[in-house]
Amino acid sequence: MSDRKPRLQVRSKIWLEMDGEPVFGQGREDLLRLIRKTGSINAAAKEMGISYRKAWTYIDAMEKRLGFPLVARQKGGSAEANPPSAPGQPPSWKSSTR
Repeated sequence: MSDRKPRLQVRSKIWLEMDGEPVFGQGREDLLRLIRKTGSINAAAKEMGISYRKAWTYIDAMEKRLGFPLVARQKGGSAEANPPSAPGQPPSWKSSTR
C-alpha cells in the first residue's frame, strides 16, 4: 500500500447547445483546428482517429445550427483556413473536400 495521499481534482467539460443539440465542444474545436492545420477534412479526421463521414457530420451539424459556414470547401487540392478577422464575424475555415 502506498503512503501517498489521494489528491482531489476538479474537472469539467463545457460545450455549447442550441435547442438541446450540441453545437460546439472540445472535440469539435479540435476538429476545426486540425482542418486549419492540415487544410483537409480527411487529414484532420485521420489525425483524430475518426472517419471522414463522422467529421463531415460534425461540421454539417455545426454549420446548420449556427447558420453560417465554418469550412469553405474546395474540390481537391490544398486550401487554407482563415480565422475571423473581426469580433462577431463568422470564421472562414477553408478546407479541401474528399
